[in-house]
This record gives sequence, structure tokens and C-alpha cells, in this order.
Amino acid sequence: MTIYGYMRVSTADGRQTTRSQRSALKAAGATDLREEHISGTKSHHQRPVLASLLDEVSEGDQLWVYDLSRLARSLGDLLEIAKTLQEKGVQLRSVQQGIVQTGTPTGALMLAILGAIHEFDVSLLREKTKLGVAAAHAAGRYGGRKPKLNSAQVEQARKLRAEGASISHIGKVLGVSRPTVYRALEDGYRVAS
Repeated sequence: MTIYGYMRVSTADGRQTTRSQRSALKAAGATDLREEHISGTKSHHQRPVLASLLDEVSEGDQLWVYDLSRLARSLGDLLEIAKTLQEKGVQLRSVQQGIVQTGTPTGALMLAILGAIHEFDVSLLREKTKLGVAAAHAAGRYGGRKPKLNSAQVEQARKLRAEGASISHIGKVLGVSRPTVYRALEDGYRVAS
């Protein structure tokens, strides 16, 4: 019997780490830890580490996750993974939700309820985010970095370019990078206030 631990974060750029998941799974007794850096919105078939792990596990093994959201973001995918594990005789356990014996009717019910609650929570968060972005846009606020150039500087950049100045020269005159100059020359450039 092997106790596997599956860890997942959405990005590989270093902003997210599996450090807390790793320590919780080790404390729970997981000895074979697998780590993946990919969005949870992808199905388990599209996540190579998880797909390989699901093929590898066998009867009597346990698969631990820190939280069900690390395993799947949709109820359908979560239930499909749970069914695969149940058919193989593998127990699914979660540090956060404390699910034990997913092969029983009660365990399957709890898994479905928790999965549905999580999916609902993700949908609410997505809706709140859309509303917040729409409200910010209506108020004239946009995400991302603030524009570096004001309208006078943009006009100066366009005038210099029309006169044949190089992008590098314009950047030096305005004290900005070449990519900023390219963006300023595009139609629709948001200017600094």
C-alpha cells in the first residue's frame, strides 16, 4: 500500500508554491508526493501528472490531497476522478475536508455535496469578479499598470515618429522603454492622467 499525495498550483512562475500543501500531506502520512503546475480548470485528462498518477495507483493505495479544489474545479471532473479511484480500490482523502472511505455511499454523498458547494463558490467568485471589473470600467479605472505617458508625451512621440525618429530615440527623449513607445504609437493608447 502506498500513500500518494497530489499537489497542484495554477502557475509555474513562482508566485504560487506547493509548500503548505507539501507539509500538510507529509504530516498526513503521504510518502509519494506528486506536484503539478497547471490550472485546475483543465480536466484530469489534460493534467499529465494527475493522469499518470491515476493510472499508477492500485488497490489498497490512498490518494491524499490538501483540498478537493487541488484535485478538480468542476463537480463532474471530481466525481469522475472519485469513480476511477473507487473502481481501482483506492481511497481518496482530503486534509481540509477530512473525507474518508469515498467508496461508501455516505462518502460518495459527502464528496458530491462538497464538490457542488465548491463549484458554486467558484461560480460566485467568478461572477463577483466580473461585476467588480465592470464597475471599475464604468468608473474609468482599468486593471494593470498605469500608463506611463500623458497625452502631451504621446503627441510628442507621434510627431517625432512622423518626422522619422527611431523608436530608440523617442524612448530616450521621453525616458521610457521601446515597448512603451510602440504602445503609445498605437491607436487607443490609454494616457496617464
